[in-house]
Amino acid sequence: MPRLSMIPLALFGAILSGYGAFAVTPQSSADNRTIILFGASWCAPCLVELRNLPKLAAAAAPDRLVIAWTDGAARRLVSVHPANVELVEQDRAQQLLEEMAGDAAGLPYAVMLDGRGKRCAEWRAPLMPPDVSRFRALCR
Repeated sequence: MPRLSMIPLALFGAILSGYGAFAVTPQSSADNRTIILFGASWCAPCLVELRNLPKLAAAAAPDRLVIAWTDGAARRLVSVHPANVELVEQDRAQQLLEEMAGDAAGLPYAVMLDGRGKRCAEWRAPLMPPDVSRFRALCR
């Protein structure tokens, strides 16, 4: 089995130069949402999500995806990603997890924020591209 650092990720898109702290800001439309994916490098299902990032980002568009890995490993594994994907620093990821995870136990874990930045849904399993429409339906 290849080492974690050797896992090939066929990611494409724009390289975002600013990986500053993620801020929950209102979108231009109430229909635009933000999906925050919490994970870590020791979590095998989290790695599956990351491998599916291009397809997941396409399924989520025009909504944005925020990758919030609590051990910061996503930065090592993802250098090029779609434009609607943002990676947050490890400290901010931990802060977001504490603010938004509630009673969630384990990873992967995802939350969806509506266009006003309010938490409207949660997902307690690996989020795959076909799941995005069902996840959106939970956000009312």
